[in-house]
Amino acid sequence: MKLKQISLFSLALGLCVISIAHEYWIAPSKYLVQASEPFSFNCYVGEDFKPEVWARRKERTLLVSRFHLADKTNITPDFVSNDSVKIPMTLKDPGNYLFALASKPS
Repeated sequence: MKLKQISLFSLALGLCVISIAHEYWIAPSKYLVQASEPFSFNCYVGEDFKPEVWARRKERTLLVSRFHLADKTNITPDFVSNDSVKIPMTLKDPGNYLFALASKPS
């Protein structure tokens, strides 16, 4: 009987967590850019990657990093300094880049 109650409670808790979960992601305006060519990032929230504007980005952003070759750069100040939806960016050197976003819980 206790096992049945624990299972039911776990299932209910799991459904509650799933029902309030959202995806947060950043997406560049274009994926192929030349060195020194301006582009922008957009911050989104939603379910099933149907984008909605990510409200209160400044307060929710913990860390944004840019990785290129062996270099890791903290770009959080650039990311949160502009309060518009689009975050302007440029890349100095050609090559592949990885951007990582860490956010505070909400």
